[in-house]
Amino acid sequence: SEILRLTQLLPDSAYVTQYTQEGQSIRLRGRGTDAATLQQALTEEAAFKQVTAPQAISRVGNTGLEQFFLDIQLRASP
Repeated sequence: SEILRLTQLLPDSAYVTQYTQEGQSIRLRGRGTDAATLQQALTEEAAFKQVTAPQAISRVGNTGLEQFFLDIQLRASP
């Protein structure tokens, strides 16, 4: 499942606060210490056709965390 794949890809320093999937599209919201690096890592995942950020990464107060929003397009299964 995609949620399992994402769980394995996310570093310990990041977590998902919202996950929605409709067909081949996934929308993630979460927090992590380095959201840009996380987005890059997900972009390199072969199962994902495209990873985009519909909203800018933002710092969460003085927690050392960043909030991220990512849209993921899955590759069609053969």
